[in-house]
Amino acid sequence: MAPRSPSPRTSGEFHLLIEFEDAKKTYVRDLSSFLYNLELLYDFSLMITADEYIDVPFRKSLFWSGAEIRKSHQLEIDKYQKESPAWVEIKVALDMGAAAAVIASFVLYEIRNWNRNRKEEASKQKEREFIQHEYRRLMRESRRPRGDELRVERIGERTIRRLEENPEVDKIERITAWIIYDDETREDVPIDEPIPRRARRRKD
Repeated sequence: MAPRSPSPRTSGEFHLLIEFEDAKKTYVRDLSSFLYNLELLYDFSLMITADEYIDVPFRKSLFWSGAEIRKSHQLEIDKYQKESPAWVEIKVALDMGAAAAVIASFVLYEIRNWNRNRKEEASKQKEREFIQHEYRRLMRESRRPRGDELRVERIGERTIRRLEENPEVDKIERITAWIIYDDETREDVPIDEPIPRRARRRKD
């Protein structure tokens, strides 16, 4: 689920730009719930990958308040345009939650593709299962205590489905990601390749 490794520098910001199709109307409820669900996916990824949260238990409910996620680790809206075509640019400190943001970006790209391509449910389920497999792998590689794998898997599946069912996902025209280091150099982060293809390439 990870891209090619970026430069070892750890000071800077990860940026994610989500551009939507030109639409006659954009509803506050749809856009705000999309951003909320994206934050949930990011929080979920962060709690799996970041050492700081390995001892924070996952709640039974999907709707955690976010109180466990430090402010400095939360996604921040950097810029946005509400007029159609709408877009939003999100950022997070590179040394805080960049890995989780990259993972969430990959999953969002995958969901957007299978929604737009109107894939059969059986095909979408296979891709959901692959994403879950990747999350399980990340859990094994982390120092998170064992024993809550089933709960984490259920929360992950519900989080993915909530984002999948949001009307704004179908309107996404383009997703772009990059890193701006403290010396103002920029490094693009490719996320426009489906997860199964990346995994097959790793195995080759």
